[in-house]
Amino acid sequence: MILSLYGFSFVFNFVWESVHAVYLYQGHDLNARIYVPMVVYVSTLDGILIISVYLLVSLLLRDILWLRDLRRTPICLFLLIGLVTSATVEYVSVHILSRWTYLHAMPTLFGIGLSPLFQLPVTGLFSVRITQKLLFCKCLSEV
Repeated sequence: MILSLYGFSFVFNFVWESVHAVYLYQGHDLNARIYVPMVVYVSTLDGILIISVYLLVSLLLRDILWLRDLRRTPICLFLLIGLVTSATVEYVSVHILSRWTYLHAMPTLFGIGLSPLFQLPVTGLFSVRITQKLLFCKCLSEV
């Protein structure tokens, strides 16, 4: 289950990063030798963060398989923790460590880019939902 969740997280984040990095961050270009390894690296980290958020929700709910029957409380916890994680990582990376800067095209909220702010919760929720459907869907057993 964790591998499935990680795999979907990696793919969704790879697509998200590929689209927004060039258009919303300064210093990125389409030099494949630099760009592709960078996107693979950050997508790997995003996948690890999503697994961490999932495991934290599991710990809080005392149920590692909470995605089996998605309900409002675990989804809200997942989205909230994902949003706080994104905001923290982005704020520290941009305003404290100066790892990257935004282009003027990046919409911001309190100095944090909206695209990276919502990336982790959105890609994480999609990954959780697809993993749930793949592993726990009764569709095939009803045929």
